[in-house]
Order: sequence, then C-alpha cells, then structure tokens
Amino acid sequence: MLATVAKYLRLLAHLARYTLNRELAFRGNFLVKVSVEVLWLGIMIAFYRTVFARTSNVASWSEPDYFFFVGCYFALNGLVETLFFENCNEFAELVRTGDLDFLLLRPIDEQFLVSLRRIDWGTAPNVLMGAALMVIALVQKGWEFDLVRVVTFLVTMAAGTAIAYSFMLILTTFTVWMVRNQSLMEMWWMFSSLARYPKE
Repeated sequence: MLATVAKYLRLLAHLARYTLNRELAFRGNFLVKVSVEVLWLGIMIAFYRTVFARTSNVASWSEPDYFFFVGCYFALNGLVETLFFENCNEFAELVRTGDLDFLLLRPIDEQFLVSLRRIDWGTAPNVLMGAALMVIALVQKGWEFDLVRVVTFLVTMAAGTAIAYSFMLILTTFTVWMVRNQSLMEMWWMFSSLARYPKE
C-alpha cells in the first residue's frame, strides 16, 4: 500500500516537473496568467475593503472574518484549478480524437492519469495568495495558535477539495456521451461562483 502511494507521488512529481518546464517554455504567457490571477484577487480585496470601510459588520461578518473566507475560497479554488480543471476540461478532446484509448492502455491507474497528467502552474500562486490572505486575516483578528483547530481546518480543506474534484469529475464523465463539454464546464464556474459567498 505505502509502496503504491510512494510510486504515484513520484509519478506526480515527474508530471509536475514536466508541465512546469512546458509552462516556462512560454514565459510571457505564464507571467500573464499569473498576473491576471493576482489582479483578480486585488480587485476582490479592493471591493470588500470598500464595503467594510462603510460598516464594521456585514451579516455578522467582520472584515477579518470575511477576508479569511475569501482567502480560503481562493486557496481551495486555486488548488482544484491547478490540479484538476485543465485535465477535466481537455477530457472531451481526448474522447473526440481517440487519444483516451492510449491513456487507458498505460500501466497505471486511469483516473489518476486522466485527472493529474497536467498541472496548471499559472493558477498555483492562488494557493499561496489565499493562504497569505488567511494568515493576515488571523493576525488582524488577534487569533492565537491552536494546533487542533489548524489540523481540523486542513482536514476540512482536503474534504472540500475532494468534493469539488468529485463534482468536476461527474461533469467530465458526461462528455463520453456528449463529446463536447463547454456547457458542462459552465456549470463548474457557476458552482465555483456560488462558493465565493457565505450563506448569509
């Protein structure tokens, strides 16, 4: 069991290194993608700072609370898009061209290869920016370190990532019959947009 996990972790590291080299072959495009993500987070922060400049609470959410929520959303969404989104989005093309057959013949787990063969490094900084925003929010709130809460939060983040990936995978499997999946991916964006706001 542990040997299998270690083997797939090594394979993931090789895939990550390969896709990073591909990204860096076109540095201009890579920098533009990262800049767009930074700009998007900056716009969100500027908007919510404007809102909280007029009031100290919005539906019982203080400014640090809400920025922690935004950071959590940005980190989780960045993790899902870095690891899974591009692969799921290209699944329809694999079905259409017949390249999926070649992946199924490889001597490794098919779902692992289809889901993780390409890492989107352009969205990877979102995870770090989201984590930084969460830390800043906790410092502003005066939070004291609690190991149990940190572990619980990390487990919850892992569960949230698994749920988001499962939803994306469900949408992706429909392309076996529908061939094209643009409209299905629009459902992912709707799901992602809804997760950006608290239930209040």
